[in-house]
Amino acid sequence: MQVPLEHKLRSLRPVLTLWNKEPTIISLFEATRRRCRKPRPASLTSGDADPMQTECRMQREKPQEHKEKTHTSGVFHSAFRVADSAGRSLAILVVLVVAVRAWQLTHTEVASRDSISYVRIAWQLEHGPWPDVMRAAPQHPGYPLAVLVMSLPVRHFLPDDLPRAWQISAQLVSALASVLLLFPMYYLGREMFDGRIAFWACLLFQCLPSSGKVMGDGLSDTLFLLFACTALWLAALALRRRSVGLFALTGLAGGWAYWVRPEGALFVAATGLVLVGMQKVRRWRQAWWKVLLQGSALSAAALAVMTPYMFLIGGLTVKNTPNLLINQQRPDANWEERLRPQPQQDAQPQTHAVQPGSTLWAIFWGPGDRSFDKLANEITDLRQLQNYRLPSRYLWALKAFLLEAGKGFFYVAWLPALLGLWWRRERFRVVPGVWVSLLVCLTLTALLYRMAEKMGYLSDRHLLVLILCGSYWAVAGIFVLGEKLAAGAARLWPTFAGRGWTDGRTWTLSLLLLLTIAPLPRTLARLHAERSGFRSLGHWLAAHTLPGDFIEDPYCWAYYYAGRVFVEGRRDLPEHKPKCFYVVLEESKNRHARLVSLQKAVENILQHKGAKIVHTQEVRRGREKALLQVWQVPGPYRWTPMPPLPGQRN
Repeated sequence: MQVPLEHKLRSLRPVLTLWNKEPTIISLFEATRRRCRKPRPASLTSGDADPMQTECRMQREKPQEHKEKTHTSGVFHSAFRVADSAGRSLAILVVLVVAVRAWQLTHTEVASRDSISYVRIAWQLEHGPWPDVMRAAPQHPGYPLAVLVMSLPVRHFLPDDLPRAWQISAQLVSALASVLLLFPMYYLGREMFDGRIAFWACLLFQCLPSSGKVMGDGLSDTLFLLFACTALWLAALALRRRSVGLFALTGLAGGWAYWVRPEGALFVAATGLVLVGMQKVRRWRQAWWKVLLQGSALSAAALAVMTPYMFLIGGLTVKNTPNLLINQQRPDANWEERLRPQPQQDAQPQTHAVQPGSTLWAIFWGPGDRSFDKLANEITDLRQLQNYRLPSRYLWALKAFLLEAGKGFFYVAWLPALLGLWWRRERFRVVPGVWVSLLVCLTLTALLYRMAEKMGYLSDRHLLVLILCGSYWAVAGIFVLGEKLAAGAARLWPTFAGRGWTDGRTWTLSLLLLLTIAPLPRTLARLHAERSGFRSLGHWLAAHTLPGDFIEDPYCWAYYYAGRVFVEGRRDLPEHKPKCFYVVLEESKNRHARLVSLQKAVENILQHKGAKIVHTQEVRRGREKALLQVWQVPGPYRWTPMPPLPGQRN
């Protein structure tokens, strides 16, 4: 009877081990044994191919990896290779992102207006009772708390320049969050697709201007994206592994995202809905008691983090826009009505700390959205507002959403994202976590459309979660598109067969490099460069006015850099005798300045009150010039409510 070759080799293995032969002999034995093994039937495999055949094919495609094998077993070597690849990819991403954030940090002219609002909340948290500050603040406290913690070491090195120290602190929080965002975003991409798509999606998202500029600024969006993306990644892991602990961690991540922005609750709700919906799919179905246990862990962890803040504020959120959408009976819930002049109220003296830009010029500088820009370009007399026929707000909301979405995807990345959704639609059958991101994006799309329709305002900042999730599909679409372009080139030019132009990897790499490098000039542009004059104007006000003299600044920057944010509410400050206050104005060809009647009305009011210009400064607005003016107005500060327009973004 002939003994099979596999049995002979197996009997020789103890002898080879005792003789301590070279590892290549053992490797030869393992390779021969795999070749002799019969493939398993297709019915016994969970995928499309046998794992042994797949491994042999990978060894044939990558012979250099076969040479690196020594005593390590195939399973451990494969895991090490994957981990090492992930480590190298993340190391490259971290180096690139740190370089970009360092450039942006050193090339920022002034803090953003919203950043000043966050700094004010952080300052109040340090000097006031937290419950009172959180209830009165217009933003969730997660990001201001992080800014407060970051300011402690920063103020140690910049003790004499509080505006600069707090600006750097806010930017450092965003920069650190953008670096940490790489880790959950990369591993989420691996869960949804693979390491290659995860790497390029992370790089693309960091390079797009809509997201890259925000991550270098002092805004809460980056910290929110860190917690939100972590929740998506943990949700994908939890739905695949069915781990109660991972569901609890998902709830914690969603709860922390809620502390930054109210949208964080969506990630917890979407995970719960997908968990229940998986019971409709046979291969994802499990016992209902397990679903109840996992859902309870998810909900309990999320509520443990979210409910203390909800009880503190007595509701879901303190932000103005969500509350307006919930309560449509409020008089300021309809932006079409707010565009029309309202009856004037009598002037009243100031009795509390006033937010800069919220008084005389609220109608002049408040909105900054497309609807107001159109009015500013077409109307030069406020009396025309009474008979102005506004376009359909439903069509305007749809147009605004499409424009901002196109802008967020740098005008071209949305196309491969849609193609990737179609070409790689099998991921919805394989990865249950993909449904969580899809459900979150659809819900946010509906909410953003309603916000644009009701509030008359929309920004690409609001679409960052959609852009983050769409980056994966854009890169996946480019990978497929590269293969299709290579196949088309091979058919059109058969003589080029075997060259780079007929290789899908060449096309894919070229498209990815083009899509990530092209936006960099805009992403790396100086932040708020057109507002640099307000910082020096604030320094002049700090040097030539007393701390108790009020500064009315509709732009916020001069008010902030004069240090007035850090003395709000104090009554023991020295002031000029007789009393006076200062007003900051700008004369330029700015789109808002086309409301000539209001600009002249403001100047006439100041002249009527005996005000005079005490300082002027010429600055540049791109190719144009502008003139900044400081008016000194005699008498105590009194404010007059003006007809409100869509307010500052919230």
